[in-house]
Amino acid sequence: MSELSKTVAGFTPNPIYTYNLNTVGYYDPLQAPFDNTKKYTYHELIRFCRYFFETDTIARTVLNRMVDMAVTDLQNEYTDSVDTTVKTYFDAVAARLQPYLETIALEYLVNGIAVPEVTYTTVMLNKLDRSLGRKRVQVPDSVWVRNASNLRLKRRPTGYERSIYLEIPPEDVTFIEQKGKRPDGTDDVEGYRELVKAYPEYVKAVLKGQRLFLLPEAFPIYGDLLSHSDYPIPYLKNALKAMQHKEYLKLMDQTIVSRSIELIRQVKVGSDVFPATDDDLSYTKVAMAEAAASGDRVFNLFTNHTVDIKWILPPLDALLSDVKYVEPNAEIFLALGFPRVLTVGESLRSNSSDSRIASLGPLSKLHRMRSKILRWVEHVYEKLAELNNFPAYPKPEFSPVQFQDMTALTQFAIQAQQAGAISKDVIAQMYGSTYQKELEKIQQESLADDSTGPETPEEPPSPPESGVPPEEDQ
Repeated sequence: MSELSKTVAGFTPNPIYTYNLNTVGYYDPLQAPFDNTKKYTYHELIRFCRYFFETDTIARTVLNRMVDMAVTDLQNEYTDSVDTTVKTYFDAVAARLQPYLETIALEYLVNGIAVPEVTYTTVMLNKLDRSLGRKRVQVPDSVWVRNASNLRLKRRPTGYERSIYLEIPPEDVTFIEQKGKRPDGTDDVEGYRELVKAYPEYVKAVLKGQRLFLLPEAFPIYGDLLSHSDYPIPYLKNALKAMQHKEYLKLMDQTIVSRSIELIRQVKVGSDVFPATDDDLSYTKVAMAEAAASGDRVFNLFTNHTVDIKWILPPLDALLSDVKYVEPNAEIFLALGFPRVLTVGESLRSNSSDSRIASLGPLSKLHRMRSKILRWVEHVYEKLAELNNFPAYPKPEFSPVQFQDMTALTQFAIQAQQAGAISKDVIAQMYGSTYQKELEKIQQESLADDSTGPETPEEPPSPPESGVPPEEDQ
């Protein structure tokens, strides 16, 4: 019995995962999971939203899918008074802005707000298009989005807009005070010079000790704004409770898996009729130790009964059943207002959903997000027209959101155009173009065909001198 006591007392489990149910889920400064009964500040909420966007498969897939569907080709609509140079210039600007629009849309969905910033540089027009001259113009140089964690919003006395302040992070303060040296010791003098050139007032304010800086020229893209709060509502807020519940379920599965990996092997040596001696226990320990040296993670328990080896497994029914995820997953999709069929192309039951009907729900949300992003693009166009003394600027537009079968839709669209119900420009937009662009291409192709001239038809063979027609091939 003394040998048994020593063995059991010396047993120390070494689990792969160690959990505390009070600290699972998102790791915030309070080390607490999301609690739906607690009132969080905006900056606490976006920490949860960012965490679940990075870890929850449904949230990440839905948001990425919404961005892919919403941010289509950026196009410009011109009036007849706009000359060719201005058209070519703004088409080139649209191409420069296009890569950044997906990032802006994603920041808008995750944080509930996106504050894009633009710096400008001077180039010659022929750098944008070889057909243009050497006139120097201002174009967007770099585009980025402010970190929402560093923004502070205050409602203005009148109107629905907010005053936006930048709370300068400590690493930026060190970077400016050290003139380009970062806290980790790396140098970026060129980046510091660009910052001084683009935002001289900001650098001066930091050097004077100011840590809250007003962004008077910021053009924010807001999510849902309510009168009782300074901050917008993040898009993922309604799904946080369901995603936290799903996090607990995954924790349970991981715990069962860890217990399954760390199996317990119970070894009984001897019985009440044939009690084991110390030598029996020693020999058995040596044999088990040699078996354990194979690399399997097992724990050996020794008792003084008849030699009997058995495995002790945790209950695996909960691990093998995926029914427990049905409810939280369904609640996440409902909270996001996005149908399952539009994410992975299938529903839970075959032939139980129609993508054309399912698209009606998120379509309004996508159109609203697109219109807000386009207002920012139009703001950039207005700024560029002012910098370059252009008399006018175009109206930016996105090509249509593609939900339907384009083959059938285009056939109906052509019939509607022939009946005078829609314009040719609408049909061209379905192919990611405009009627004006296609008309110019058609004219260029027509001119190219005219320049080559019609093909000369081959002359028929002359009849034989005898006047007898040649015999046909049999």
